[in-house]
Amino acid sequence: AYQGAVEVLSAVADRLRASPGRFFFGDRPSSLDALLFGHLAFYRHSPVAAPVLRDKVGGLVQRWPAAKLLACTSIQRDMACVGRLPVLASYVDGILEDFFATAMPPPPMDDAGSWSDAAQGASSAPKPPPTVEDVRMWRGSQYWLAGAAAAVGGYVLLGGHYFSITTLEDDEGEGMDDDDDDDVQ
Repeated sequence: AYQGAVEVLSAVADRLRASPGRFFFGDRPSSLDALLFGHLAFYRHSPVAAPVLRDKVGGLVQRWPAAKLLACTSIQRDMACVGRLPVLASYVDGILEDFFATAMPPPPMDDAGSWSDAAQGASSAPKPPPTVEDVRMWRGSQYWLAGAAAAVGGYVLLGGHYFSITTLEDDEGEGMDDDDDDDVQ
């Protein structure tokens, strides 16, 4: 579900690595850097961020054993060992240190909740088919909603507060004659 976002984060990390300065376009931050920082800081520090994206930005470093982190020396092995993009983590940390006086809270130690399994691609048990009572309840709720919508629509159309229904009467003296062509000379 998040494969496209993971690919984008990898491309952004490659672009930051190739940048001549600390920021996207050099040594001075731009509005793109502000936007990128907002997204990356959310993925790194928010407890409700998708775990796959949080791991890519480096939000859960504490979960990995120290021996595994020490074994990762190059960027490619770091991504393979931990699934992280260290350039994104250092980008967020650098902006936090330079431009924000207060420190961010530490990243969460555990996953956000039961939805995180779905975010990581784990399939859940299939839903059981609805019972007769469930179908009856669903149909009743749909009928109720249709009736409520009809009542509101009827009130709006026929209430006279929003639309005014008037009829136009033909005035015989105001240009409704078929004899207009006779006056032309």
